[in-house]
Amino acid sequence: MSTLKVGIIGVGGIAKTHMPGWATSPHTEVIAGSDISQEAVDSWADQWGVPIRTTSSAELINDPAIDIIDICT
Repeated sequence: MSTLKVGIIGVGGIAKTHMPGWATSPHTEVIAGSDISQEAVDSWADQWGVPIRTTSSAELINDPAIDIIDICT
C-alpha cells in the first residue's frame, strides 16, 4: 500500500487534535496545510515538518498530489 498524502485546511484547535493521528499512521503523510493566517500555517508547518503551506484552501483542494483533505475549520 502506498502512503496517502494529506492536506489540512485550518491549522487551529481541531488540527491539533487530528495531527497526532496523522503523524503516527504508517499509511499517511501530511504534506500540506492551509489557514487564513500565514503566520499560523507557518508556525504549524514548522512544528510538524509540513513542506507545503498556503493561505488558499483551493490550492490544496486542486493539488493532484494530495489524496485526502482534512477540513479542520
